[in-house]
Amino acid sequence: MKTPPLPTTLTHLRNRTEHSYRTAYGKLERVLDHQQAKAAGIVDRHGTWGHVRWSKACKAKGIKPIFGVELAVVADMEVREKQPANFMSFLARNNSGLKELYELTSLATEKFYYIPRLDYDAVRDALKTGNIVGLSGPAPDASKIVGLKNFFIELNQLSPAFVPDLAKRLKYPLVATGDNLYPLPQDKAAYEIVMGDRRDSRTAAGHIIQAWEWLQQWPDYSMAIRIAEDIAKDCSADLPSAEMVHPPVVKTLEAMCADGAPERHINLKDPIYKARLARELALIHEKKFEDYFYVVADMVNWARERMLVGPARGSSCGSLVCYLIGITGIDPLKYDLLFERFIDINRGGWRYDSSFKGFPEVKFE
Repeated sequence: MKTPPLPTTLTHLRNRTEHSYRTAYGKLERVLDHQQAKAAGIVDRHGTWGHVRWSKACKAKGIKPIFGVELAVVADMEVREKQPANFMSFLARNNSGLKELYELTSLATEKFYYIPRLDYDAVRDALKTGNIVGLSGPAPDASKIVGLKNFFIELNQLSPAFVPDLAKRLKYPLVATGDNLYPLPQDKAAYEIVMGDRRDSRTAAGHIIQAWEWLQQWPDYSMAIRIAEDIAKDCSADLPSAEMVHPPVVKTLEAMCADGAPERHINLKDPIYKARLARELALIHEKKFEDYFYVVADMVNWARERMLVGPARGSSCGSLVCYLIGITGIDPLKYDLLFERFIDINRGGWRYDSSFKGFPEVKFE
């Protein structure tokens, strides 16, 4: 029986990029330049800010993107004190997993104490749906990870020698990973300068290691590299395109302006105010900006009920609509402020139409 050939590429399920603030060094695109496999995962520490760029850059290079995050796991996230943390990674297997991943990251941020953090109960709950894959980190706590589902113990350049035996004893599969702080070995000096006293003083490699480097350290566990490939094939999450928020509209923008006028002591039957409002509403409609006004007005009025909110600033103060619906606190006509500083028909592709018959008349009874 022939021995299967050793793998020549390592699928990196957990790459850190520049979005791992004060943890890793190297532009996202440079990290991708040094991937040799057909798939690559992003697991920046504490956050998922790089997901959109990762998706676009991977697809441009013909690489399958895998979306994840690296989060601190402590004994009890409710206890407001510093605790020893194990940094574990989580990968989205599908789009449901992607949503759950973001919810998990939000939970860690909500439980922030010096850093975002989870505890093992939260990890257990997150993994039981089957939509998220858990990776142990280089030095898992054996007493804390018993009974986890969809969980793999990592084997990388930081893993202690006892890790394979631990995986066997707990009956978890081993998966080959890397633990990068910068893209290439020659980037180490730049990394140390940028990180300062926050730099990792490890003696193990901090660059994106390749399969031959991994096998030099773990020659008897090549199956772990194939398991990494299998996980990559199993992860099918696709980052959806951002869509405009469409809030439920109870009242039209025109009706909201009418409701706000008495509180602002504005007489909308006054020809000057009437004409100005008609012009603004027409241009807002032309630009299809109504949803923007609904969302911002809702946010500002919610905030005003709970905290001190200023009268606003910038070009929005030139809008009578903004004033009437509560976004700003300044009457633009009183101070001769121009609406065109806020929305200009000459910007963003608006073109003069020779059939234009004038702005519609707004009726306020």
